Amino acid sequence: PRKSVYTATNRTDETNRTFGTDRTDRTENVPKSKRSPRVVDGLVQPRFETPRDDQVAGSLGPEAVEFMNASGVIGVGAVLRPWQEHVLNRALEVREDGSLRWATVIVTVSRQQGKSWLLRGLGWWRLHNAERFGETQTVLHVANKAMVAAEAWRPAARLAAEVYGVGAGVYQDDLARISSRAGSESLEIPGGSRWLVSAANSNAGVGFSVSLAIIDEAWAVSREVVESAISPTMSAREQPQLWLVSTAGDSGSDLLRAYRESALLDTKGAGEVLLLEWSAPPELAWDSVDAWRWASPEWGPKRESFLRSRSQVMPEASFRQEFGNSWVSSSAGWLPPSVWERCGRVRLSAPRPKDSPVVAVETDPDGQRVAVVTVWGVAGGKIGVAAEAFDSVERAWRRVAALKPRKVLLPPSLAVHYPGDERVVTVVSSREIRTFLPAVTRAITEKRVTYRLDSHYLTDHVLRAASA
Repeated sequence: PRKSVYTATNRTDETNRTFGTDRTDRTENVPKSKRSPRVVDGLVQPRFETPRDDQVAGSLGPEAVEFMNASGVIGVGAVLRPWQEHVLNRALEVREDGSLRWATVIVTVSRQQGKSWLLRGLGWWRLHNAERFGETQTVLHVANKAMVAAEAWRPAARLAAEVYGVGAGVYQDDLARISSRAGSESLEIPGGSRWLVSAANSNAGVGFSVSLAIIDEAWAVSREVVESAISPTMSAREQPQLWLVSTAGDSGSDLLRAYRESALLDTKGAGEVLLLEWSAPPELAWDSVDAWRWASPEWGPKRESFLRSRSQVMPEASFRQEFGNSWVSSSAGWLPPSVWERCGRVRLSAPRPKDSPVVAVETDPDGQRVAVVTVWGVAGGKIGVAAEAFDSVERAWRRVAALKPRKVLLPPSLAVHYPGDERVVTVVSSREIRTFLPAVTRAITEKRVTYRLDSHYLTDHVLRAASA
């Protein structure tokens, strides 16, 4: 096996890494050559990585890597890649008492980088460490589709059959037991440790006591599945770990978004969530080789050629998500993200009553959030746009009154409740949206619309919108 990046007695300078900001140079005029990712000993460093704190005394990673490489579970003659070793070295860090440091591990990287190999090795290693953890182990592998989880499980099941033989009929302690029934595959090795496969639903893991829960393609798994079904199954286990492994998500990825944001706030590594993310920096062009390198720790001419060909045929948002490992509002949105980004400005004065703005107000279906969108003329003959969110209609009305708009656009459900001058109200519905959408799209494409680049609420909703 390759020499590990981190051992208990040989910490690298990565120990005190700053976290919370990414590893790119954010200066607009930075030379392109300096926008490539940092590489240490052949390993592309994650753009986001939770730092180590004083609780870390060592790592089981080197031992686990050696075991996986020697076992053949990765494949005959195959060994883990440097980035996979790095993940294991960090994820299996331990405290002074030998207990695992991290309760939750998040690994996000672009597609086709070897995530399945990593998860197969991890499951196989944990399955064979009942003695270390003081109890038989149950590995639960969940994905948005059971067949995705089964892809990592199946080679391990074949190896178990080869190593232990397979029992049939009467239970035999020295033989493995394997069930290949689609959607509920399972493997039990001598000693009683098990590896279970399940689709991500409300029954995942229910009835079992889970030591290691792997959530594959976590961007497409709901938060409720983990917090209501899976997490309770881990409460009584010794040193359980939850792994969220995925490419980046979209606005609907509530599970991955919540855990990732928790890790991003942990600038000192004092929490329980470890984040390792290889992703393209937002300031780099989505179709540039530099951006692809950040999201692809396993790199070479073949990878570059493949991504170049995919970038020419895939929708921009889908490519960003899958191969730039970049979060998108929607992979099937109304506008390509780059078209909207080109309209943005770093500075834009807020709308004032003297600008005679036009205001539109809308509420979500349950009435919990109210959006106020303001449009006004700005220098250069362009149209400024801003959006704000309020937690009540009353607060939204107060904001509208302060703007003193010359026109207020309202859906029928809000128009009847408007407390201001009814003469400025225009009632709008889906018919008006369909009528004027082509003109709005053209104005954005021609960069006649502008907004502040830090208007994340506005950007999220613009890019989530679908034209159909």
